[in-house]
Amino acid sequence: MLIISDSPIYLLSSIGKKNGFDFNSFLDFPLSNEDALSVNNSDILLLISEYFYKNIANKNHNLSNKNQEIQFLFNQMETIIKDAEKKGNRVFFPLVPTHYLYVGKNFKNYSYSKSSEFDIYKINSELIHKFQNFNNVIVLQGLKHIDESISKEYFRFSSIYNKSNSEIIINQLKLFFYQEKHKNKKLIILDLDNTLWKGIVGEDSLSGIRMDQSDHIGAVYYQVQR
Repeated sequence: MLIISDSPIYLLSSIGKKNGFDFNSFLDFPLSNEDALSVNNSDILLLISEYFYKNIANKNHNLSNKNQEIQFLFNQMETIIKDAEKKGNRVFFPLVPTHYLYVGKNFKNYSYSKSSEFDIYKINSELIHKFQNFNNVIVLQGLKHIDESISKEYFRFSSIYNKSNSEIIINQLKLFFYQEKHKNKKLIILDLDNTLWKGIVGEDSLSGIRMDQSDHIGAVYYQVQR
């Protein structure tokens, strides 16, 4: 698997290899030369976060509207994804986590829509919207949030991929490949009366069955059926 990252991967590679992942090559993001992709013929783990953080840190940028740098990053990702698609390879990318360093000063006094946290959610939403129609894209949940506990390693190695965070990413990859290899169950056999609906059809008749979402009891069964 090829790793393309906009920050040092630190412990991710070694922890991945301990779990059976062969990270055979690495490229920096953004790509300095698209020709670098030509030699790759494997799945890709695409790790992007620092470039988004830098845009958030720049107060001159309004992430409510796409700026040129954000658009450039999206275009670079699309280039990587399309190249992999042509070769029959997949691209895994974790969503961008919120980060303790990139919450605005006095952020607790801001409305949510003006917070850096909202900017991250907006970026992730746009990433999913832009790339969800590519069959070779697998979006990982990722790290969710980078908290202060990583401070010492983060400033020393300029990377969010310490031991615990690397294990989170690797475990998500492991789960995907495990589920891919094991067949899903295609049939669920269960009771009907008082299981899929409240009541007994043979005794209460159809009108006595409770399974409507407008009924506080029936709503439970309605959700079970969904």
